[in-house]
Amino acid sequence: MNPIDAIMDAHQQLGLPPIKEMPGGVWDATFGPWRMVVNANREPVTTPSGVTVDPYHTYVEYHGWPAGVLGPAGDGQFAAGVGANPETFAAALAEWSGPRRGPRATRTSSP
Repeated sequence: MNPIDAIMDAHQQLGLPPIKEMPGGVWDATFGPWRMVVNANREPVTTPSGVTVDPYHTYVEYHGWPAGVLGPAGDGQFAAGVGANPETFAAALAEWSGPRRGPRATRTSSP
């Protein structure tokens, strides 16, 4: 599964409201070593760590390090390491949001 599909599936599995209706129009989620910030705004947003997330893009971290930037058309760049890559991100997101949901170490508000 590609990362964009995994994000959309997780959002649906968790039963969240549309991202644009979340506080600040941002879905900021942390699960295991991963963090993603989905910006549903027409303007960039800045995370507390100072990273600017472009409109309609997703910023991904792995163990606190930049791991990817995904665009709305499935474009972007992602790390290609053993631990951090599109496949491991999608798998971790699916495991976290799936039927056997793990601990909810997540924020669903502005970054």
